[in-house]
Amino acid sequence: DSDEWQAKSARWAKELEGVASERDGLAKERDGMLVSIGLLQGEIETLKFSVLEIMAANKIEVEELQREVQTAKVLSDELSAEKETIRKNVVDMTKERDELSASNGSMQLQIEALQRSEAEIRATTDT
Repeated sequence: DSDEWQAKSARWAKELEGVASERDGLAKERDGMLVSIGLLQGEIETLKFSVLEIMAANKIEVEELQREVQTAKVLSDELSAEKETIRKNVVDMTKERDELSASNGSMQLQIEALQRSEAEIRATTDT
């Protein structure tokens, strides 16, 4: 009876050693997983920070682009106003040119009339 009891006791002791060894192995595996989880959490935090940095940079770029678009609109409006001023100046200069041409034509007729009068006066005085 006692031999049987010792055999069972020895078997149970081996089983307990096996269970303890398995428990130790699982504990090491758990510790390794906890380390991995900690590393992953660190990487996640790093990625969150990177995403926030990228979002902030993108926001700044969008704001800069919006300012550039606004500046371009202002410049476009200024150029349109200058174009309109130049168009009006061209119209005014064309009117002045036409008036000067008409005045020049009138003066030319007066010069021709004076030349005829001079020729007539010479013709009358020569005889």
